[in-house]
Amino acid sequence: MTLTTDRPLRRLFHLVPYPLLIVAALAGDRRAAAAPGGPEEAGAPEATATAAVPPPAGEPEGPSLDDPAVFLPSLDGPVGLYHMSTADVGPAHHLRFGLHGEYFKSSSFLLSGDDDSMLAGQFTLGFTPNQYFEIFGGILTTSNRNARDPNEIGRTDPEVIRTHGDLLIGPKVVLPVATGTSIGLEGGLRFLASASSLSFSPSSTSAWIGPLATFDLRPIARVPLRIHINANYYFDNSDNVYDLTGTTISSRLAAKFAYGIGSSRARFAAGLDAPLEKWTGPLPLRPFVEYHAEIVTADPDPVLKDVVGAGGPRDRQWLTVGLRAQVYRGATLDAGVDVRLQNAGFMYEPPLPPVNVIFGASYPLDVDAFRKPVIVTQVVEKPGAPPPPSDGRIAGVAKDKTGKPIGHAIVAVAGRPHAGVVTDADGTFEIAGLAPGPANLEFDAPDFETEKATTNVTAGQTAEVAVALTPKARTGSVRGKTTDAQGHAVEATLKFSGAQAIELHTDGAGLYQAALLPGPYKVVAEAPGLPSKESQFEVVADGNRQVDLTLRPVNPDVTLTADEIVLKSPIKFKQMTPAKLAPEWQGELDGVAEVLADRPDIRILRIEAHWDPSAGPKAKEVTDAQAAAVKDYLVKKGIADARIEAVGMGSDQPLVPNVTPAYKAKNRRVELHTIR
Repeated sequence: MTLTTDRPLRRLFHLVPYPLLIVAALAGDRRAAAAPGGPEEAGAPEATATAAVPPPAGEPEGPSLDDPAVFLPSLDGPVGLYHMSTADVGPAHHLRFGLHGEYFKSSSFLLSGDDDSMLAGQFTLGFTPNQYFEIFGGILTTSNRNARDPNEIGRTDPEVIRTHGDLLIGPKVVLPVATGTSIGLEGGLRFLASASSLSFSPSSTSAWIGPLATFDLRPIARVPLRIHINANYYFDNSDNVYDLTGTTISSRLAAKFAYGIGSSRARFAAGLDAPLEKWTGPLPLRPFVEYHAEIVTADPDPVLKDVVGAGGPRDRQWLTVGLRAQVYRGATLDAGVDVRLQNAGFMYEPPLPPVNVIFGASYPLDVDAFRKPVIVTQVVEKPGAPPPPSDGRIAGVAKDKTGKPIGHAIVAVAGRPHAGVVTDADGTFEIAGLAPGPANLEFDAPDFETEKATTNVTAGQTAEVAVALTPKARTGSVRGKTTDAQGHAVEATLKFSGAQAIELHTDGAGLYQAALLPGPYKVVAEAPGLPSKESQFEVVADGNRQVDLTLRPVNPDVTLTADEIVLKSPIKFKQMTPAKLAPEWQGELDGVAEVLADRPDIRILRIEAHWDPSAGPKAKEVTDAQAAAVKDYLVKKGIADARIEAVGMGSDQPLVPNVTPAYKAKNRRVELHTIR
């Protein structure tokens, strides 16, 4: 078997030092000219006008530097280009969606003579709660097809491998430091989907964190160009998503590429984008280019160490070129291509495709636009100058401690009858016709403590007031009973942790009751002579929750490890076909049922039955029946069918060589694996 080696398309970037040079911060003052104005003349009409500074002669008008339509998500979710973020978060209350796909097809890509193709899809979104902070997320899926010699011996990977959908979430914080210059910090988590079920693999969760910077030349030199720099460290745990033990070299390489199994690495990126929206007429365009370099810091894969094409540098590099076009009210179509410059050795990272095509669409949404009233200005002729005002106003907003507006709150002014108002849905209010002087306000809203505020009313002016209301403490009721395995009452100590931490004792009948603040909780019951029992539950405000706890003695024949239930003696069957459990081994399975009943955190028990080659082609049929027999027994003991997975492994995974009767007997076994 021969693995294909990779030659970089260009060697130019090979000599570039990896700690990218940070561009010197551009500084400058941005000043706005104030339009002159004067007092209103007597008898003149009352009108409102806004002064705008026109662009220099010859420069077309177009989107401003803060146009929400130009803040679009990257392929990972945060505001950026394709594979890199920019030091932008977009306007406050700005929501962005992105839907993208990737495709490539190549021959002799992973292995000599193979035919490999990949189709990937990403759904991403981002939201800007305020002008410095962004939260983002995405769902990423892939489908990879690796076709090679059908007569290949020992192939264990399927020809088509799909990922069920990786989840990506993270925050980004950005701070402007000078005119046209901003810096930020971004981090994120990538929850990789399990290779064997529609769920996430906790042990495969990966993370990254690192700084970023953007230099915008438009407000400084009026050049439509922005420069971006990213640097971060990626903690890659993807090698836990799929067990490669026992696979062939070719299957190992194909599976690592298809599942995206890589190594922890330092990542560097530099990019340029040209905001040409003002110059491209009815179809606003924005081209961009990115350069990426990644350096693997983890140890190489020892299985691939001596394979042709495995040796090589620890780094890989690629170039991305793309173009975005606004087609309708901010909706944007884009397309681009990744071009491989250099691959790392196969023992460090799966190879990059020679050319990868990217296409998709994005849409920005200003959430505040749905709440802003339509303002109509009417010019009213007045016969003369109005008399000076004799009263003032109070305007403000009521929010909770998290900044969420509180609607329908009552605002009253002490000592001033008929001055009370109710806040709007966005928490704002206004009280007019108030005589000048001190004013004491009282805010009252359902489920919140009463709050007071003081301000001063000035004739002809509006006093601004903002108040944060404290929510009233609401609790939920939790009650239950502690018993032993025979149902007898047990006096126990209960330790609650979560939104509130308390400790209490059950009475002589094993009963207890407590009032807890809303939120998730964990309770641990302890009693002399019995092992502790743990349970998790949720408390809802004004709700009632029943949590009963059964403390069972430790079964000496059953041991629970991090990922397996181990029995003192192996499970035996009275007969092979049909599979029937021997009566003396059913007692040990009773202990397994007790463990599953006491440990709800064990989501799945995977029963794997193995046999030796003596059964011939029927080894798979025999082990399927044995695994099913164990499952049926546990289900009859009250364990939910959905928590048990029975799998017959045949004779393909022996523990020891099948050379003696004793070794063959050792290979005839049943393993109980736990998935949490």
